[in-house]
Amino acid sequence: MSVRQPGHRLQRRVFFALLGAVHVIAFASFWAQAHGLVGEGGISPAVETFAQMGRVLSARGEGAFTTVPTLAWWGAGDTALHVFGAAGVVGGLLLAVGVAPRVLCAVLWLLYLSVFHVGGPFLRFQWDILLIEATFAAIFYAPAGLWRPLAAQDEPSAASLWVMRLLVFKVMLMSGVVKLTSGDPTWADGTALDYHYWTQPLPHAAAWYAHAAPEWARHGGVILTFVGELLAPFLVILDVRGWRLLLLAAGTGVGLMATGGSIGPVFVAAFVGAALVLDDRVLGAWRPTWVDGSPKGDRPAAFVAFTLLMAGIALTGNYGFFNLLTVALSVTLLDDRWLRRALPARLRAQAVESAGVPPPGRWRIVCAVAAAVLLPLSALKMLNMVGRGTLRAAAERVEKGEADLGERLLLGALEVRETVFEPLDAFATVNGYGLFATMTTTRDELVVEGSDDGQTWKAYGFRYKPDALDRVGPVVGLHMPRLDWQMWFAALAPRCRGGWFVDFVQALLEGRPDVLGLLRAVPFPDAPPRYVRVRRVGYTFTTPEEREETGHVWRTWSRGLYCPVLTLEQLKAARR
Repeated sequence: MSVRQPGHRLQRRVFFALLGAVHVIAFASFWAQAHGLVGEGGISPAVETFAQMGRVLSARGEGAFTTVPTLAWWGAGDTALHVFGAAGVVGGLLLAVGVAPRVLCAVLWLLYLSVFHVGGPFLRFQWDILLIEATFAAIFYAPAGLWRPLAAQDEPSAASLWVMRLLVFKVMLMSGVVKLTSGDPTWADGTALDYHYWTQPLPHAAAWYAHAAPEWARHGGVILTFVGELLAPFLVILDVRGWRLLLLAAGTGVGLMATGGSIGPVFVAAFVGAALVLDDRVLGAWRPTWVDGSPKGDRPAAFVAFTLLMAGIALTGNYGFFNLLTVALSVTLLDDRWLRRALPARLRAQAVESAGVPPPGRWRIVCAVAAAVLLPLSALKMLNMVGRGTLRAAAERVEKGEADLGERLLLGALEVRETVFEPLDAFATVNGYGLFATMTTTRDELVVEGSDDGQTWKAYGFRYKPDALDRVGPVVGLHMPRLDWQMWFAALAPRCRGGWFVDFVQALLEGRPDVLGLLRAVPFPDAPPRYVRVRRVGYTFTTPEEREETGHVWRTWSRGLYCPVLTLEQLKAARR
């Protein structure tokens, strides 16, 4: 008896609706800040950056676009920023409603790659490169044509579907593995969330309540994080259920403790071997989920785990479009029968359940070739990131002539990647990930102050980062406030250094309107101050008792100067 295979056309339609929405949000968010960040009157004008970069590349004889692939080589001024922003928003809207998805993914990939390079230090976040990688992979997953109803669309090729699934597998698994391999004691002893809620870049009001929760809740949150990032990803590729999954988890934990968190070739081989032995397909108690007549299997459980983890992150902090993008990628773990259950009854009859015709043979070949290139590169990228300690040890053994065959082959594969594929890194299309590998256990805020006489100082107010004792910070939603995020990173440095931060101080001393527009409060509305200094202030959440007594959510103390008193004349002289 033939069994109807579940389709993926409805799932693919939902995925592209979400991906289009993410692009609308990402481009609109950047567009709203672009002139203050990298516009002609911004903190670090892109026009000047690309002019200087062009001279350097020309002197070296290197191609501009191949070295820094961006459309900004043909224009990086305010007009170009408007064009990038408007084109990205329109393209995202069209993709969300299903217009020419294959073509639009290629266009949006090039547009956001261009914005990524234009934004300089303000767009160097993991969700930016994830959006670039996801959009490029989606070119092969997208249906052909200008617009077709679901019933008339081809099925996605198996190769393109698995490229999408393994991307979310990579993102989630690496985020868990780097926490183990970093050697960070707070992840090892389960206390990471004792610090996370108040040391994260942009907490909002719910973070204070999460921090005030009982200790068992915070420590339980660490365990759930590891479940979502270390166990759930394997539900994407394995069919290990029930007691077998618990046994695999326990064995993995024992193995990591025995090796001190080192993930080397022996550990990986042992893990893969154990997983295969415990897989239902090997044990014979399994029917393939893609031909089974009822929607079951492990991938929907991974979707639920990833979605709940993203929801928990969003409910206690501001991470822009990262959470929505990860959920969008997780949708590819489902098939149409699961999605039909979530539809209203009046729409359910219109939704496609069974599989349609496969895509044309030539397109299947294109997708297979793309998968054959992207997946090994991703594997090498993952190995390079999570096994750095093991790789360094292997390199030392190779130099001493003590390495075994496995270590030599491993290093040889990585050398091939570095020499052949590393030039492709500028395209940000195959990336490594790993959020919060080490937990920050202190919080410093930078208080930027201006003065006309060097005696009386007035503080600038930021829109999103903490700067008031009775206010944690607003809920930003899907917006990504780039300056406020970078202020958090700047505070991790021991002292004021060059680069964008000094450019920011100079912009305040010059009173550039586009830069001042990024701030909540400007204490010098008529003319810029003569002096600017930056103080470092320690921050930590108050206890419930302290908040009830004082009304404050933050307890603060002075940590001295971060930047000395600076004048415009000093900064201009330093640049000569």
